[in-house]
Amino acid sequence: MRREILRVLLLALAAVACAGLVAGCGSSGGGGEKGSEVAEGSKPEESVEAEARRAAAAAKAREKHSEEVEAAELKAKEEAARKAAAAAAATGAATKSAAKKHTAAKGHSGDSTKKGSTKKPKSSKKTSASETPEEKAAREQFAKEEAKEAADYKKQEHREAASGEG
Repeated sequence: MRREILRVLLLALAAVACAGLVAGCGSSGGGGEKGSEVAEGSKPEESVEAEARRAAAAAKAREKHSEEVEAAELKAKEEAARKAAAAAAATGAATKSAAKKHTAAKGHSGDSTKKGSTKKPKSSKKTSASETPEEKAAREQFAKEEAKEAADYKKQEHREAASGEG
């Protein structure tokens, strides 16, 4: 019984001592209020300043990283636009002559989708006064891809029609 009471008293004393340490009581060991002011005043101010400096440094690092990412994205976009422009210039003449030969061979088919696909790039070229060279190259590349897809679709239709008849 005595051991149980002694154990409870020791635990209570330890709990009070821990609470006192956490609250900052007796941290200076000297002159009453001065000790509590020193414990509560300078250390928290220093830690607040240090945390503010760390937060500012972290914000600068994040901003610098985001700027680097944006610069890399811009560089990649410019490179892609240059490549698209080079590819458009290199394949422009060959594609036009092949398209003319292809349309002459298929003059017998009066499909309206073909007329619509050839009119789209012409109507979009009228708005080229306000677009950048990158936008122009991307638009031309898109028009070429659309024309190729339309031609491939026509070929597939003809193959299916020929295999269905034969």
